[in-house]
Amino acid sequence: MPFGLTNAPATFARAINLVLRGLTWKHVLAFLDDILVMGRDFTLHLRNLADVLSRFKKFGLKLKPRKCELFQKKDWPSVAEFARIKASPPSRAPCQLVGGVAVFCDPATWPKTRDLGRLASGPRRVAVGIHPSRADAMTSEDWVRFESILGSPRVRALGVGLDFFREPCQRSVQHRTLRQTLAFASCRKPVVLHLRGSPSDELATEPHRLALAEAKKFCGRQQPFHIHCCSFGFAQMSEWMREFPNTCFGYTGRSLNSEQVSGLRSLWLTEPNRLLLETDAPYLRSGVDNSGCNLPSCLGQVATYIGGVLRVKPARLLQETLKNGERFYSPEVLR
Repeated sequence: MPFGLTNAPATFARAINLVLRGLTWKHVLAFLDDILVMGRDFTLHLRNLADVLSRFKKFGLKLKPRKCELFQKKDWPSVAEFARIKASPPSRAPCQLVGGVAVFCDPATWPKTRDLGRLASGPRRVAVGIHPSRADAMTSEDWVRFESILGSPRVRALGVGLDFFREPCQRSVQHRTLRQTLAFASCRKPVVLHLRGSPSDELATEPHRLALAEAKKFCGRQQPFHIHCCSFGFAQMSEWMREFPNTCFGYTGRSLNSEQVSGLRSLWLTEPNRLLLETDAPYLRSGVDNSGCNLPSCLGQVATYIGGVLRVKPARLLQETLKNGERFYSPEVLR
């Protein structure tokens, strides 16, 4: 927009403010064509930057890289250097895929009983559950089918959760589905819990509080829990371990804030046998692989990232978490 036109600056400023509505003053400052993205730390800054760039992409706006200045701190890469880093092949830890847990969390993808023998053969395990985003779609027929599938000894775990990130209007539905699902829990089958808070609740404190309260109502003390895609601080982990001693915590390639990093390190130092690694394939695409693809074979990259946080060699981390996973998902009754 040529700024020599009448009212062009004011019109442009108004357009930018509309594009960035909800982000200004909290994550970004905007004045005409100057955009300043803020963040208390590097991880939060990247998250805010991604939010701003996604807004620009949504509304068809383009940026000139030569006019951008990213990561304005000594020793951080320039825009051109950052582009080269992103274009280079991702580092990979040596990783041989020997097994894993396949989670079917949408009624439309639940396996048929006759297919369980093939899916759960050898070192592979099958978990069946209800993703929070599918909670409002469950029918009475789905619940009957769910109970039938869980009755198979080849199904090693059930999954459920609370996700308050995008759909606050569904919280009551998710809460009800959580209670109904936990009623099927058994000490012989771990419960995989997906707990994610609102954008302002990075530690998922509200889902954590609600899920722990319901778990104490429906589950025995020896019930195994797998906290999937864990975003907790160590205080929250300690609560779960105190109430349910058979709780493990899964980590992916998703970036962590300072409190989450502190919690992960404390877990590794005090209870390393509770740590699991996950790819959450095929999700988390942008955070795991520069190619935009996330596969179970990307676990080596997750180990590289988490190993860097823990200052542990990826190969050692893979060995330890493999033992943890085999023990946690073994057919025998846990501890």
